Amino acid sequence: MKNFKLNFSELNFKQSEEIALNLCQPRFNPDAYFEKNFTANEETTRHLANLFDKALQSYSMSECLTQTLLPKLIYSKFWREHVYDLLGAKFINYSDFLDFVKSIFSICHHILILNSSLLKSIDPILERLDILIKYRLNNSTLLDDYNQSLGKFLKKSSPKKFENDFTRLSVVPKIKDVLSNKTPKLNKNIINGSYNSVNDYLDTQFRLLREDFLQPLRLGIGKFQEIIRDANLRRNEKLNEHVRFKLSRIESLNVYFDVKMTNNMCTDHGVVYTMKLDWASRRRTNWETSKKLIFGSLVCLSSDYFNRECIIGTICNRDSDALINQGIIQIKFNYDVAEMLNSQFNLPSPTKQYTMLETTAFFESYKHVLHALISFGQSPESDFPFKEILIDAKNSKITRPDYLKNAMIDFRSLVDKNKVLKVDPRTGIGKYEFSEESSYARNCSISNPDGWPNAEQMGLDESQYEAIKLALENKLTLIQGPPGTGKTYIGVKLVELLVHNKNLWWQKPGDRRRPILMVCYTNHALDQFLEYCVNVCKLDKGVVRVGSRCKNENLNPFLLSKLKRNHRYDPEILQAIKQENNKLLSIQNKLESLNSLLNCLNDKLGIVSFDSLKEFMNESHLDQLMGYNQNLNSFENRSSGDYTLLEWLGVFDIDPDCVKLSDLASELEKLNVKEENPEENGGEQLQVFDFDNQYLNNERMLEDDFLLEILESKPKKRSNFFINYDEISDMAFYFNELNTIEQSSDNFQYLVKRRMKFKNLNSDILSVKEHFDNLHNFNKGRTNFHLDESYNIWRLNINERFALYLTWAEQLKLKKQAELEDLVKQFNQSSNMLQEIRMQKDKTIMENALIIAMTTTGSSRYHKILKDIGPRIVIVEEAAEVFEAHIVSSLSKHCEHLILIGDHAQLRPNPAVYSLAIDYNLDVSLFERLVNNDTKKVMLKTQHRMRPEISVLMKHFYEKKIENHSSVLDFESIRGIDKNIYFVNHQQLESRLADSLSKANRHEALYLTKLCIYLLKQNYLPSQITVLTMYLGQATELRNLFRANNLTEIKVSTVDNFQGEENDIILLSLVRSNSNGKIGFLNIHNRVCVALSRARKGFYCIGNLDFIASHSDKWSSIIEHLKNLDCVGQGLKLTCTTHPENDVLAIEPDDFDLRLDGGCKLKCNFSLKCGHECSRYCHGNTDQEHLLHQCNLPCEKINPKCGHKCTRSCSQTNECNSCRFKIDKYIPECGHEIKLYCNTEPMKAFCYIPCEFKLPCGHNCSKVCARHLNLGDHEYDCKTMLQVDSQCKHKTKIMIQCSEQKWVLEKKCDKQCGETLECGHVCTNLCGQCLNGRVHKNCDEIIERVMPCGHKSTIECWRRFEPCEKGCFYKCSHRFREISCHEPLMKCLKPCRNNCEHFICDKKCSDICDRPPCNEQCPKRLKCGHQCIGICGEPCPRLCRLCDRAKVTKIFFGNERNDKAKFVFLFDCRHLLESNGLDNWVNMAVKNNAIPVCPKCKTRIRSTLRYSNLIKKHLNHIEEMKEFEYGNYDENFEEQNNLRNKIENLSKADIGDFDLKFRVSFLDDLDKKRLTRNELVAYKHTFMLFVEYLEITSMDLKLSTSQKSHLDYETRKIEDYLLEKFPVRICLYFSEQGFKEILSEIKRVKLVFRFYSLKNKLNLSILSDDKNKIIGFLDNYLIESTNKIDDGKEYIINDYLEKLETLIESEYRISKKELDSDHSFKSEKIYNS
Repeated sequence: MKNFKLNFSELNFKQSEEIALNLCQPRFNPDAYFEKNFTANEETTRHLANLFDKALQSYSMSECLTQTLLPKLIYSKFWREHVYDLLGAKFINYSDFLDFVKSIFSICHHILILNSSLLKSIDPILERLDILIKYRLNNSTLLDDYNQSLGKFLKKSSPKKFENDFTRLSVVPKIKDVLSNKTPKLNKNIINGSYNSVNDYLDTQFRLLREDFLQPLRLGIGKFQEIIRDANLRRNEKLNEHVRFKLSRIESLNVYFDVKMTNNMCTDHGVVYTMKLDWASRRRTNWETSKKLIFGSLVCLSSDYFNRECIIGTICNRDSDALINQGIIQIKFNYDVAEMLNSQFNLPSPTKQYTMLETTAFFESYKHVLHALISFGQSPESDFPFKEILIDAKNSKITRPDYLKNAMIDFRSLVDKNKVLKVDPRTGIGKYEFSEESSYARNCSISNPDGWPNAEQMGLDESQYEAIKLALENKLTLIQGPPGTGKTYIGVKLVELLVHNKNLWWQKPGDRRRPILMVCYTNHALDQFLEYCVNVCKLDKGVVRVGSRCKNENLNPFLLSKLKRNHRYDPEILQAIKQENNKLLSIQNKLESLNSLLNCLNDKLGIVSFDSLKEFMNESHLDQLMGYNQNLNSFENRSSGDYTLLEWLGVFDIDPDCVKLSDLASELEKLNVKEENPEENGGEQLQVFDFDNQYLNNERMLEDDFLLEILESKPKKRSNFFINYDEISDMAFYFNELNTIEQSSDNFQYLVKRRMKFKNLNSDILSVKEHFDNLHNFNKGRTNFHLDESYNIWRLNINERFALYLTWAEQLKLKKQAELEDLVKQFNQSSNMLQEIRMQKDKTIMENALIIAMTTTGSSRYHKILKDIGPRIVIVEEAAEVFEAHIVSSLSKHCEHLILIGDHAQLRPNPAVYSLAIDYNLDVSLFERLVNNDTKKVMLKTQHRMRPEISVLMKHFYEKKIENHSSVLDFESIRGIDKNIYFVNHQQLESRLADSLSKANRHEALYLTKLCIYLLKQNYLPSQITVLTMYLGQATELRNLFRANNLTEIKVSTVDNFQGEENDIILLSLVRSNSNGKIGFLNIHNRVCVALSRARKGFYCIGNLDFIASHSDKWSSIIEHLKNLDCVGQGLKLTCTTHPENDVLAIEPDDFDLRLDGGCKLKCNFSLKCGHECSRYCHGNTDQEHLLHQCNLPCEKINPKCGHKCTRSCSQTNECNSCRFKIDKYIPECGHEIKLYCNTEPMKAFCYIPCEFKLPCGHNCSKVCARHLNLGDHEYDCKTMLQVDSQCKHKTKIMIQCSEQKWVLEKKCDKQCGETLECGHVCTNLCGQCLNGRVHKNCDEIIERVMPCGHKSTIECWRRFEPCEKGCFYKCSHRFREISCHEPLMKCLKPCRNNCEHFICDKKCSDICDRPPCNEQCPKRLKCGHQCIGICGEPCPRLCRLCDRAKVTKIFFGNERNDKAKFVFLFDCRHLLESNGLDNWVNMAVKNNAIPVCPKCKTRIRSTLRYSNLIKKHLNHIEEMKEFEYGNYDENFEEQNNLRNKIENLSKADIGDFDLKFRVSFLDDLDKKRLTRNELVAYKHTFMLFVEYLEITSMDLKLSTSQKSHLDYETRKIEDYLLEKFPVRICLYFSEQGFKEILSEIKRVKLVFRFYSLKNKLNLSILSDDKNKIIGFLDNYLIESTNKIDDGKEYIINDYLEKLETLIESEYRISKKELDSDHSFKSEKIYNS
């Protein structure tokens, strides 16, 4: 026990949640104290009980405690023996024993809170406690707590109360909740008076809030069921369009039909299901803007139209793109932990189609608040905060907060205007240093308000001062702030004061830090409030903003998501997270494996493996299947049982003829089918824009880590549970082939390789798939359980066999579905634990803060964390807009001070069910209820927002007068309108927006659109204008119009979403105008108050005022008041400040068009500074001083420098000095005269005259003069096009550029070559491609060629010498080998297996057998027990003459119906044929020197032993033909190696890029395969050409630029003949013609080299007639002529070159040896030694 004491001392000083985390982790080793051999003395038992009690008090670790600690504790020896015995023992020390009893009592209480179903498990302990507390301890306080805390869990204490206890209700709706027609019993929210007890109060709030999200669903389902009943549908009948239409019109619900579950995903928030909507359900909705199916919406699914099935979940992820393109959403099905532990729950199935109903209730928010209410209900009433005020309504005298009793307050932070902030470097928290002048406010007694600084000293007005005073004197404070009176300001002042006095409340001695909790209804209000606090209090640290929807960049450093990145966490938390992650991944792998199996079963993608099915077979069936094929080895991880199962199911007997090309094409088409989209066929899509979707979604989402994070899983291995069609096809192939060859690993590996290379995959799979599809269709809807009693399952027909298989598969499916549900439970439980542990990371940051800020949604989400942290002060802004339950869920027993700031005259809480607001007061906030109960409050009285004409409207909503601050008295009037506030009256009717229940009024929308355009022309910014409306439909209408008129920068909002905001100009659309007398939201005074109080300077409203006033007293009084002020009329009076007499009354929207520029239609005529008059129409208030106006009239000033008139506009007068008048100017550099601007200096760079320079060719330069800035800057590249005759036989006219070189003419002719090639075909290439007939392209004529092996191929003519590359198979009884056709056949030297009981062969396997074919009947019996129909020594056919009579006796040769007919099974194609007919067929083929083939499918017969001699003779003949055609295999290989050595021995000096590519490609080709004789000839040709090419490139001559260009051209041309570039590969020349032509071309290039070398040694300035004659001849023959150089011409050219050498030798006295050394081609440079 030494270790225990050490750990106990370590944990005892930690917080409860830290103890819980440690006890749930292996590091602490809690299992040691739960083992059977654990023993403990009295002290140890007390210590452990205290430790467990403290751990169970943690609210934020409830999931971990429920799943990890409780199951071990209640069944442990420690609990059942040590604790039980100690409770019954005599106590010596009463105090210690009482503490122990309290600990056990507390443990029992928390066990029942966490999981009330454990009551029976702890019943023995409870009985002892009952006796102890009631009869032995005599402690009345303990007895009261016992009765109050445990009484509600004990049914025997009060059965009726037990059954009606709200804490026993499920937060997540159950089937009985939504399918019931009964309305649950509800209690009215008491808004004036007290509740009987805390339990009654919580019960009322819980049931009302639960009913608020549940009732739309329940009533909608009830209406749904009623419509279904009226439709009188038959069983399995689908809904017709009329019924669907009626269902889709159910109010408060969105209905989606034919919803399918496609898959589930494991995320860190649990298992999430992907659901797919059909096109009809989603085509009429614009998913980018719609509020449908947004995050948190509650949905119900049913496959039986909600008769008995109802699966409830929430939308957890919604991607607009996925919804639009695929109809995909993701749903999480919510269940309580206790429900997951104790009962089954439904999950969607991929085999069903569902109807889905959606209610827009944000279930996540409801869920957490309801859990918080249950948590309070399970705790003692003494733990409920502010009980005497909230429950007992004792509001006349509210005491101070406990932390302020007898406190001394420092008011200097509010008084001292010269305070200086000093930041503590350790904590980062600032502290003020104050001046001596404010010392009077330093220590003010809380109990002496007279000694506090007054309002003036604090810089507050009287009502604000009273608010501060009330907050310090009352632990529950109400501050009412009418519009514009500064609710946020007074809240900030309170925070500033509290933060400065944090020593009183933040961290009391012996207690943890307890921060301020700041709560607001919206993110916008929260950010505004928090930023103000941070700036005023100068806070750099100590603030945590929870929620990632913050748009204020100044608050980024305080975001929880940012703080978490830099925080150092307790290692225990990180270790716990890692442990849970590993656990999740382990469960995920099992889930994915099960999902894969069930998906395959549901989608019929294959067959369940034998090992998976055998547990569902009876012993007899199992023995029958295991008795066969036991000698078959396991291949590809498939057991022999799998082969047997497939054979039993008939897979290996599938007729290959069953697959036809047409069937294959149709099957592939089905596999690639896409979802039909009616939009592509002209369908119309109705788009409904709803931009408040984004607002609503933002308010619902919290931290980024609440978004789904899909867990990464390990790579999937092939499942051993299932055999897919691909594997079945392979196994059928292996099974049939392995029956004919020896079963060795080498043979099998070769077989696999062959299969993967040559199988027709789709054809095989589809034949197998078709087989099983037929069987599935035949057995669909049949019940065949009697087959399980069959004696011999091999005698069942194929349909009965498959039916029996389906019986086994169905049992497997049921088992796996149960396992799947269990794994889903485990995964969800573990994911809940993971989220809970992750929240401990959030808690460690939040508990050390001064201020925690979050929305009401966030506070409900973090309720458990907040209960552990226990904020001492809670400040709620917008408190009158929040449900009472939301505020209560933000509190804890540690809360001492609650400050509610709001205004119950403005927006109220907004229930989803209107009747709950009317009949049960659910829309009454806690703020309003406290006001109704006369709780003391302070109302702020001075407004700082509205001009007096607008603020006067507030008298209709507030009894007390609201005063105007001086700052609002001097607002400027609205420009262009004669009134700052005006209500426009009209009679146009409203409309209902399609696909929505919301209302719209087109007239009002058009009017306000035109008014916005007009206001912008009055020089107002878009940010100064906001358009409000009560209805979402009208907001959508306005946004569409604004988008069309480019007004998107002007904000349009509903009134509800604009609460707490303001703007300079507010335009309000009232919408309602109908014949039904309904004004809807306009009858809600709170909303009207908000709508009328958002404007600062100008407020304009439009509506049917007469209609509205006649149906509302409030509106009647408002409109009457406005009429007295002359602020109501048919239209706005638009004024013109310049021309007051031209005012216009805008009654219709088109009337605003009379003010196109914002002013009247008269000319402005304002005298501009330039002397002209403004030419625009009157533009009213826009640029009245014309500071921005630009005069566009001509300038007409005279330039004093040149005397020309200015040609610019008047507004460009600053450029008058730069004259733009064009005149003739002379350019000295080139001598041309051109038009230039007067102020432009003449330069050649501006000259656009064509250049007159004569090129050497005699043509003018084709460029303009300015292109040649320097005199010598001419390019001699003449672009003049000339027409010349081609040098080929066609003599065609071709167009060339003058500067093109003459040697390129050889490629210009575009006539067909037409020469007859060596092969006999006519060349079809262009003359230019064949270099005018010198080098012809390869012949592309298509020919048909028969190979020696018998294969036919259709190839290009030039490839006729290539060998056959098709695969040939050599098969004998020993091995199976694939070879290329041109390779020689390897002879098998093993003994021949062509033996039977009648004849034996003594030869080698490859030799001709020395025995005849046996014709005797096979003596074996088939599996069915009947005689085999095969021949002795041959493989036994699988068909039986009796069992498969129809197949066996099908006529083909004619003798099949003879009872004595024998059959041969051809393994090559798996056909069964009558032996005599087949013998005749094969003999006939051999006589005709043909290869024996199957008469049915023409597959070659290779494996049938009966015809082995015929096959061997044919193969030997083929081998002789192959050697004749391709050469000797070994001799070819030797020649190939010699060729490789030659190219490797080539010199590697000065290797160029082309040289390297060629060598590498050449060697690669030689290494890839063995070459035939013809291929060797082609490679030798190319090699010889390459050597010649190297000789050319080894020359080192001094050449002119033109000569180098020519020789580069010739060299690149030769490279193209040797190596193709795309892709890089060697060019092969099988024919002598191609080789000789390229060789001749290379010789010509060599002669050109020699000619240029000699020509450059001549003195060209002194040319004799002989020289000219020789050079002209060589130039014509070598460069200009396109004729081939044959041997005769080569002789003549060499003769002329020798003459030229003689002339040079005589002229320059150069020896012939020296001449030759300059242009010789040195072979030693090419070859190594």
